[in-house]
Order: sequence, then structure tokens, then C-alpha cells
Amino acid sequence: SAAETHIYYFMLRNFIDIIKTQADPHVVPVLRDLCALFALQNMEQGEHWAGLLSAETIDMVETAIAAILDRLRPNAVALVDAFQIPDRLLGALGRSDGNVYEDLYEQARASELNQRKGPFAGFEESLKPHLDADFLSLRGKACEELRADSKL
Repeated sequence: SAAETHIYYFMLRNFIDIIKTQADPHVVPVLRDLCALFALQNMEQGEHWAGLLSAETIDMVETAIAAILDRLRPNAVALVDAFQIPDRLLGALGRSDGNVYEDLYEQARASELNQRKGPFAGFEESLKPHLDADFLSLRGKACEELRADSKL
């Protein structure tokens, strides 16, 4: 609708104006990339562009989005931190303290699915015959020995 298009334009225009006021030479390129991503994402997914852009133009937009995301990737954690998104909303995506994998592990341990005692129904018939019990009994020691041997 015309109202949505105007709101989008207003947001984009303000984003550009804010970037012009920034003095930090390290921040400006990141903000420019975010602004371009905001605009290009709207072009790629916005309904009001339907029929106005050629397939070639949409391909160029998608290529530009991929390039911008590549440039933004090293700043992803800082950008999420800047938006102050609480860890509880980020879930498995990230944590402000950087302990993503530790948190995932603790969530998996606490999951109701991992609270059962003993194997799941059908384990003995379906899975156990295919497991290498000797290897599993090492509990990662074989990997440690391999790493030590290869000096990794």
C-alpha cells in the first residue's frame, strides 16, 4: 500500500541521515552495509516491487545481499550486542557472554527428552546391533590419541 511504502521510505531516509552524522570511520561502513541490506531485502521480498523489477535485477539484488552479508558476518556478534537482544530471545543463536555451545549443551542436558533412564524403545533390536561397543567405550580417548599423534 502507499502508506507502507511511505513508512518504508521514511525509515530508509532516516537511516541514511543518521549514517551521515556518524564520525567513527569504523562504524560508518557497517551502518552503510546495514542500510543497503535493509533496502535490498525490501526489494527482494517486498510485495510492492512485484512486476517492477526484472529477473536480472532480482538476481543482482540477491547477489548484492549475499555480498553484504559476507561483509557483515565478522561484525555479527557486535551488531546483535548493539541491539541488546536478551539471551533468552536469542536461544541457540547466540549469547552476550559468548558461551553459545556451553548453553546449548546445558539446554540439551536439561531437556525432558534427555531425562529418561535407559535406552529408547526399540534400541536393543534396531540400533544396538550396529554400534561398535569397543569404540564407544573409549569415550573420545581414541580421538585424543589421534590428535596427540598428529600434533594437532
